[in-house]
Amino acid sequence: MHLLLYIQVKANEDIQFGNPYSDLTNPDENLMLLDADNHSEDLVINHQIQMIEEATRVILILDVNHDIAPGSIVRLLEKLFRKKNSHVSIFLNGENAIIANMLKLTTGEIHSQLDQQSLKAAIEGLVSSH
Repeated sequence: MHLLLYIQVKANEDIQFGNPYSDLTNPDENLMLLDADNHSEDLVINHQIQMIEEATRVILILDVNHDIAPGSIVRLLEKLFRKKNSHVSIFLNGENAIIANMLKLTTGEIHSQLDQQSLKAAIEGLVSSH
């Protein structure tokens, strides 16, 4: 299974509800979309950790703001970055010191500060190539 995981680390009032990348999927593809934020409950994070364990490929989109604590997202990212048997592609939008330090744990490819159109094109390429 392939997983597209959209994570926001933002102030509560800046959180966008829903996954802005849901239009990239085709029902025939083996791709699951999930989203979370630094305010997500443990039940949501635990479910997503389970999905990470089952995924063979993960496309991670991190939409972060400066100086915002990542909360329970830390557990999810630790699990993802320590997972050995899956390929991880990371797209980072924004800056956050804690997230930047956590990204040092991964061997996945990291793409930073892409505009929305470039980001969607890159994700579409990854989704269609696998």
